Amino acid sequence: MASYLVKHSSVMQGRYENLFPEFVRPLYFVPVPLHRARFRERGYNQAEMIARALATLTGGQVCRWIKRKTFKVSQTKLSQQGRQQNVAGAFEPALPRKLPSCGTVIIVDDVYTTGATTGACLDALGKDFPLDTKVCTLLYDMPLSATMDYVADRRAFWKVD
Repeated sequence: MASYLVKHSSVMQGRYENLFPEFVRPLYFVPVPLHRARFRERGYNQAEMIARALATLTGGQVCRWIKRKTFKVSQTKLSQQGRQQNVAGAFEPALPRKLPSCGTVIIVDDVYTTGATTGACLDALGKDFPLDTKVCTLLYDMPLSATMDYVADRRAFWKVD
């Protein structure tokens, strides 16, 4: 599904010349990591695939600066509070000895539902992390009205068939 969505997004339709124009360059795309057991189960990390595509299109780079410490149950059936508890402390920094002096770190995930996972990743980097940090997801799963969905889709230039 992610492949289809990326293929039909504004990024892949050639409308990416100003992708992330307000972000300080260079761009460092940090995919939300999978636990190694989950990676073995799936065979791929969808967030990393998205991060690679974005890095290629923007001239940025993919950095594995966050590591998953613990295996957690799937969050698909958990409430917002359950999701926050599930990922609390699940990540730790895996930073290089010398961080770049400038740029923007973009945490990349496939789906934004409650923000628990990306929030836990930002927490892992710490409050004193020296670079500007942002979050980018391919999809969002929020209870918005049909009008808001339409506006959000048009603003993001999603291809509508």
